Amino acid sequence: MLDALQSSVISLSKLIVREKADTRDSAGIYLICQSKQSPEMYELVCRSVDDMKLWSAAFKDAIAKCPASVATLGCCNIHIA
Repeated sequence: MLDALQSSVISLSKLIVREKADTRDSAGIYLICQSKQSPEMYELVCRSVDDMKLWSAAFKDAIAKCPASVATLGCCNIHIA
């Protein structure tokens, strides 16, 4: 289990971004890394639904801009601190 204060690097090549469906309690995003060696899931809690949508769009944009040749090498990453 990842400690809440531990930072992580997540490969964009196999990353799925999902917005939390029920935003009554908190607005959040699930980042799901589909690595066969070490699959992981992170929940990012946002201050508002607008922030959630902004962050979700930013992650999806970064994934879309990750070059296919780099993605196959697993070198296109984001750092979560």
